[in-house]
Amino acid sequence: MLEDGSRVYAGVARGDELIIGDASGYVRAFTTEGTPRWQLYLGSSVGDIDISGDGKMMVVSTYAGYIAMFDLDVGSQAPNQIGNSPHKETRRWIFWKNEARPLIW
Repeated sequence: MLEDGSRVYAGVARGDELIIGDASGYVRAFTTEGTPRWQLYLGSSVGDIDISGDGKMMVVSTYAGYIAMFDLDVGSQAPNQIGNSPHKETRRWIFWKNEARPLIW
């Protein structure tokens, strides 16, 4: 068990860590032994997570229509980011049905 009470909707492995996305809008990482490493908050249930082939970028989608990109292991977060991860959100697209095109943040 990695996270008691969490409904995990997506997951990916990277090196010696497991990264999960849950129904509460959190992305969390654990060692392969289950020790927590970091977390970040996106604000909506996570739909998918993927890591680039070189392991330097992570993309996360949510059920609210967000796609967020993160530079991994840069040692800092964006000023508006919630969590304690060493990863920085670099781009977010918001796909809402009432908007003519995606909003970019």
